[in-house]
Amino acid sequence: MNKLELAKRYALYIFGLYVFSFGIALVARSTMGATPVSSWAYAMSLNTELSYGTYSFLIHLAMIAYQVIILIGHGLKKEWLNIFLQLPFSILFGFFLDLNMYCTAFIQPGNLFMCLLVLAIACMVHAMGVFLQVCANVTMMSAEAFVYYTCKRFNLKFWKTKIKFDVSMVMLAIITSLLFDFSLRNVTLVVREGTVIDAAHTARNGDTRDGIPIEEGVVRNIIWLALKIVGGNDVAV
Repeated sequence: MNKLELAKRYALYIFGLYVFSFGIALVARSTMGATPVSSWAYAMSLNTELSYGTYSFLIHLAMIAYQVIILIGHGLKKEWLNIFLQLPFSILFGFFLDLNMYCTAFIQPGNLFMCLLVLAIACMVHAMGVFLQVCANVTMMSAEAFVYYTCKRFNLKFWKTKIKFDVSMVMLAIITSLLFDFSLRNVTLVVREGTVIDAAHTARNGDTRDGIPIEEGVVRNIIWLALKIVGGNDVAV
């Protein structure tokens, strides 16, 4: 792979990361909860002074440390680049998430229909971000890598482990919300219909390529065509 091709892939991945974070911010702005993987970070940000992006980075950092620990003596040398690359991209993701939360602050849906409309757009944007990252074929996000290397190390099935991981993050979000304010209202700021819809959307419409979910449907086909026009036959899909 030449330097130009490598630069294109990294640029595409970073753009996908931005789109991905924009989708997560839109889910939060829909007031229908948060995405399962981001729900714990969102719960912490609502109840403390640190931002959504900051907590996302800290959680990603813990996931990276976990991957290093479980792979010591079990292929860490072979996987070190994929794990190392997660660090700068986790920092960038946290920055993009805070930026998009700031840019979408004006979105305040006033009724259920508008909440669902924002959520629907958020799911499409979220899927677009995932697909762009997969097309770039650079590395995995820390959450997916956490599940992938857990499965690889302990010989587990990816999607069963991914579901357990998502449920665990949601449970941590619920417990955190209750610890700060023992009320149903505080929980429903983080875990609501949007959390379930996003989880079901990923579970039904995703398969895996090296452990990374790939979103299917109209969004995928549109992006694939656009990438082919821009990047020619070198684009990985």
